[in-house]
Amino acid sequence: MWISDVSIRRPVFATMFILSFIVLGIVSMTRLGIDLFPDVSFPFVNVAVVYPGASPEEVETLVTKPIEDAVAGINGVKRVQSRSTDSLSTVGVELRLEVDAQNAAAEVREKVAAIRGRLPKDIEDPTIVRFDVAGLPIMTFAVGSNQPSDVTRRQIEDDLKPLIEQIDGVAAVEVNGGDIREVQVDLDPGRLEALGLPVSVVADKLAAENLDVPGGRMTREGQTLSLRTKGEFQSVAEIENATIKRLANDLSTNTPSVDARFDAKMAVLEKYFKEHVRLKEDQLFPKIRKTALELSALGEQLALRRKEALAAIGNTELQS
Repeated sequence: MWISDVSIRRPVFATMFILSFIVLGIVSMTRLGIDLFPDVSFPFVNVAVVYPGASPEEVETLVTKPIEDAVAGINGVKRVQSRSTDSLSTVGVELRLEVDAQNAAAEVREKVAAIRGRLPKDIEDPTIVRFDVAGLPIMTFAVGSNQPSDVTRRQIEDDLKPLIEQIDGVAAVEVNGGDIREVQVDLDPGRLEALGLPVSVVADKLAAENLDVPGGRMTREGQTLSLRTKGEFQSVAEIENATIKRLANDLSTNTPSVDARFDAKMAVLEKYFKEHVRLKEDQLFPKIRKTALELSALGEQLALRRKEALAAIGNTELQS
């Protein structure tokens, strides 16, 4: 009742009091920081393990099930979900909201490390990641050109990526897509069976041969020289002629044919990740756009200079 009484007896005071709150709200709204990805902690921890060459059944039995049993007893775990596919095991741990996700991730890491000896020896090191909104990409660009995709990817990695990484506030830049050269070794099952060679032996032998081994040091005339035994394959022919196993009557058991090809993808993508410090996106976006525009202008200038050079060469040939 006193609010209505004061408003009736002192209307000017009540009006100024209400206006002061309105002005304060407008000023506060204009100064309120806006973040595309606010600092929110999600209670999710993901465990990924790569088991090369294993079937989904083997992955589930040998990798997924032991990890599930290990992390299920952690305090604060609400749900454990898993997925087993070819050569990959993924275990997701959902925690209760009141649990500190960072401490829980450390505990999950300890539990997985404790059972590492029970897991197959051929698996890669487990990757344990806590879901973080600040680590998501905030910008994605597609880059295209008339050049081959492997050349475009190399130029992006060598020229564009370092420039973007130098911008204040950019934590990481990833390049995806483009042609990536790979060498495939095609094995002859009949020849392997005749020699009694499993596929794993061939793979291990090729991996062991494709290494540069340090050879120590040598002192000569007051100089210390580092020695190294070069063992990396320099061509496809070297892989094809690699000796896998020496027999009594056959000292040149070579690998079957080797096929070098490119794994083509559709586009070259640039992903820009925001630094984990709090940074307003309206400060970061203009810097990236400015760099992209500068690179675009530079590309146009280079194309123009190339046309002028070709025209000059043509005129020179006509005069001669």
